Amino acid sequence: IENYDIIDEYIFDVLNIVRPVTGIEAAYQSNLIFEAVSENKDLKVKLLSAIDKNNPNQPWYFTNTSSVPINLVEKEAGIEGRILGFHFYNPPAIQRLVELILTNNTTQEVVDFAHQYAKNLRKVVVLSNDIAGFIGNGHFMRDALHGIKEAEELAAENEFPLYKAIYMVNKVTQDYLVRPMGIFQLIDYVGVDVVKFILNVMDPFVKDEDLHSDLLDKLMLQGVTGGQLSSGAQKDGIF
Repeated sequence: IENYDIIDEYIFDVLNIVRPVTGIEAAYQSNLIFEAVSENKDLKVKLLSAIDKNNPNQPWYFTNTSSVPINLVEKEAGIEGRILGFHFYNPPAIQRLVELILTNNTTQEVVDFAHQYAKNLRKVVVLSNDIAGFIGNGHFMRDALHGIKEAEELAAENEFPLYKAIYMVNKVTQDYLVRPMGIFQLIDYVGVDVVKFILNVMDPFVKDEDLHSDLLDKLMLQGVTGGQLSSGAQKDGIF
């Protein structure tokens, strides 16, 4: 059996149970809503509140947000007790971890279902406090900013080009921290634009920290976005 035969069979099986639609009305009779729209609190609130007003089932909401505090969405959408964060680590097909983020109102019934659902998906649940960025992005964003700061200081102190310092910091964070990618490669993989966007999302909710990078701003102005094309190929990035 060739690999493409396996892929085709998988796609066939998935499409037998998935019904793609473009209208929000499809969620008006659902009992469980998975939300995975852009990291935009207002958009999430707008969608979930619209569904809740038209859905008689008092549905549960699992949001895949990686950055937005769940309690804010819960309160503004008026869905107290029926929402939690269920954030798949990327890429979900490979990463086994799922961040589970509860609010003070999340009912035990919803929590128990989330744990069982994660178990059925063969995922490992990691409980996180309901703070901007949670565990994954909370660490990654600060790791990225620290790597950028180290590279900028290294270049300034030794009077050599920034790109050399970036290469050195990336090499150290890959080889000596025993990671598959250095910090700048990881920024590339996630996307310079995505990292900048997540920092912007988190910053208003984090006191006493400036979650911003002038270097990322400059890269974006130069069209250096990183990330992947729809084909899966890597876009032009830092490396």
